[in-house]
Amino acid sequence: MDDIHLIISAVALRSGSTLLQRMFNARKKTLIWGEHRGCMKEFGRIYAELMTVSRQSEHMREQYFKQGESPNMWMPTLIPAPNYVEKAVIRSVQQFMHTLYEQNREGHDLVGFKEVRYGAEELTLLRKCYAKANFVLLVRHPFDCWRSYPRKWKDYKSAQDFADSWNEHASSYLKYVKQDRLSHLIRYEDIVAKDQAACAKIAQLGRLSWKEMYMVLSEKIEGSEKNEQGVDSKDLAIIARTCREAMETLGYSRKGS
Repeated sequence: MDDIHLIISAVALRSGSTLLQRMFNARKKTLIWGEHRGCMKEFGRIYAELMTVSRQSEHMREQYFKQGESPNMWMPTLIPAPNYVEKAVIRSVQQFMHTLYEQNREGHDLVGFKEVRYGAEELTLLRKCYAKANFVLLVRHPFDCWRSYPRKWKDYKSAQDFADSWNEHASSYLKYVKQDRLSHLIRYEDIVAKDQAACAKIAQLGRLSWKEMYMVLSEKIEGSEKNEQGVDSKDLAIIARTCREAMETLGYSRKGS
């Protein structure tokens, strides 16, 4: 099933994924849905668990069928081979996504979703499921993500937890775009600055006119609540230390915007 055409994966919460979603949805025949709370992580967990058991039970599987499916042998973890596990998980994801995003599909020729919780494992599984989909990997300076993040949301337990998550995702994005021709890295800062190269890429991926893009960029809307508690300089030091290499590669200074 190739009915998911575009996936926005943001480096963290408060990265500007909703702005990018709105830009793509400015085109009437495009429908990019919002976050699904990272449910692909559960499919990834199922995939990993089944693969482990499948590989561990290789000898058991071979012996069972070699002995004519005799019931008089030890077989508690007898499950199919890894290639069947992979096919099962891929088909499960495809059917799940197809059914989940079936609402209002008619009349839209570009369908997808955005998420803020995915790294290399989830992207790899999604690519197995959607070989032709474009992945938009959205990054934002980690200082600004953290400054904007409302602490009462509790998605991140601490500044260190946030830094570890941002760094893992950003690092995986940088590696992923080098090996996947349908993955495109875009910086939030370039979107809001109306950088020509970034906007041209978004226009191409979303089949957008420049007028449609700028209509969204020129309209500020009230979004979710923001951080009202301020930011401790110690938090920024933790983030700078943890994310240093990825920040430098992405052209981010140690000051933020």
